Amino acid sequence: MWAFPPKAPAVDLTEKKNPNPPETCYIFLDKKSYPEADRDNPQTASDRELIRGNILRPFNVPDFLNNETCTDLNGYFGCKGTYSKDEKLESYSTWFRCLVKMVLKVDEDAKNYKWYEMGFFTYWDHSSRCKVLCIDTPKDLPSRLMEVLEKSPPDRRDPFAMHAPLIDQIVRLYDDSVWAIRDPIRKIEKVSPSLTPQGRNNS
Repeated sequence: MWAFPPKAPAVDLTEKKNPNPPETCYIFLDKKSYPEADRDNPQTASDRELIRGNILRPFNVPDFLNNETCTDLNGYFGCKGTYSKDEKLESYSTWFRCLVKMVLKVDEDAKNYKWYEMGFFTYWDHSSRCKVLCIDTPKDLPSRLMEVLEKSPPDRRDPFAMHAPLIDQIVRLYDDSVWAIRDPIRKIEKVSPSLTPQGRNNS
């Protein structure tokens, strides 16, 4: 967890009581801590929704994000703001989900690939508090993000300041995913020359 101030205590969003994360922070949860949809056990769907709802409560996002459908979607994006009587922005929440398929080296996993079903939930208010929850990201994403934040801390007055370094890391992950396909495809091309452009031209 990255937090401001840096020595803020860790927080467990999975606690049954109301969690209280630091005023400004990035929080990372693994996939096991945020219940997935389970179509084989619909009778326990309400229990899973309660857990998700408790985790998302500090981020002031809509309740429908707790349901099984949103937990099983390939992607979504949404946002909402609250305004004062004189129409000044008081708080802003965003939520988005994106999936990345990462091809692994042959000796890394029996499947040779891994899905990251990432979910992101943010909350900002006019007192410069900003919380960002990141679910099911690669293990190295927090450390990569930390390096960026240490060099250039976000301006907490900006509702989207903490989005920018995070989205940069997500884009980098998509780029890594695309380039990871290169070596497996090259092996197939070597075994089957007719699949290459040159092979098709010669046929």
